Amino acid sequence: MGKRLLDKRDTDYVRDNLIFNYCLGNEQELLIESYMVNNRIELHFDPANFYFLMTGTHKKFTRAFTPDTFYAGVSSIYRVYDALRQALAKNGYDGHPFLIKEDNSKQMGVLFSPGKAPALAPEQMAQRLYEVYMQSVGEREYNVKGYVSTSFVGPYAGYEQIHTAFLQARELNDLIFFGVRDRVITRSFREETARPCDVTAILGNVRRLIHLVCDGTLAQALRQVDYLLDELVAPSYSMINFSAMYTAVEDLLLMLETVYGLRLEHRPRDAFYTLGAYGDYLRGHLREAFAKIGGRPRYSATILIALSYIDRNFTRELSLTQLSEYVYANASTLSSQFNAEVGMSLSEYVTGLRVRYAGELLAGTSMSVSDIARQAGFASEKYFRELFKRQTGLSPRAYRERQA
Repeated sequence: MGKRLLDKRDTDYVRDNLIFNYCLGNEQELLIESYMVNNRIELHFDPANFYFLMTGTHKKFTRAFTPDTFYAGVSSIYRVYDALRQALAKNGYDGHPFLIKEDNSKQMGVLFSPGKAPALAPEQMAQRLYEVYMQSVGEREYNVKGYVSTSFVGPYAGYEQIHTAFLQARELNDLIFFGVRDRVITRSFREETARPCDVTAILGNVRRLIHLVCDGTLAQALRQVDYLLDELVAPSYSMINFSAMYTAVEDLLLMLETVYGLRLEHRPRDAFYTLGAYGDYLRGHLREAFAKIGGRPRYSATILIALSYIDRNFTRELSLTQLSEYVYANASTLSSQFNAEVGMSLSEYVTGLRVRYAGELLAGTSMSVSDIARQAGFASEKYFRELFKRQTGLSPRAYRERQA
């Protein structure tokens, strides 16, 4: 039995969308206009006076398809196109709907222009198109309403402005990350509702979160997370602010793992589709960390940061002065606090880490003793041999033989 090909109607659908996606990604007016004219592409909007609506889902839904399922999918898209065109014509507009394929999104664009006597203002027309689209989404077999973001920009004039309109609409569509949905987003909406917040405020409040994780209760830490997300990051509409918070909080989680021996599942920043999803991730990790630490004594924020830094750098030259500068603490105060919380001096703690690491190298590698001494951070092989035997009761050679 021969392979069944897709219908021409379906391949025309792919061709037509590829054409408009090409236009979206190109800012060369002469090239785009020439492309349209030379290929006799019929336009249903006026390039000299148009608006742009972008709506649909950011999240990708991947499904295998057969000729039948592809036909059904194309048919559903054509039904949406027809509904949008009918709404445009009813209100005195011409328009050209098409799918947008960008960064794994499945969104729809509508380029539209007012006629001589439009019944609605362009902003109202955009709202009506959004409503028509959402009605059609409600009839589809999977629930995507929670992932729909809609933006409206314009007016524009000129073929190269198609690219500009797409970039500006896409930027506004990103507000869905911060919880803006169920409305048409415009540039004026963003300007009127965004609450300025700089990275300094974000980092200062993450430091407060670190202190609460060390000295406060889980409830207090969770309230601080809510403040960071709801009062600072979300109203700013700034991915820079989110990135700053994400990076600083990941440092906190890594410190908890290092110092308390926890194992937390990390997710990359780009894995979060919404700020709310990131909030769920962070709250879950804080609950897990508090539960795993349990009744064990918790270190202060200063000592937590110091211990984490030492763990990453114990094979290098370390001094109390250097460490105090890193944790922003007075050297003598840090020394006393370290002794009180850790139960030993800084030098004793660092030496213990180096001896333990040297033991791992002796047992797991064929490196020479002199190389191990150097890699573990000891100033000389002689000092290493003396200290290793004092702490383990065995010479490096005897220790290696026993581990063999």
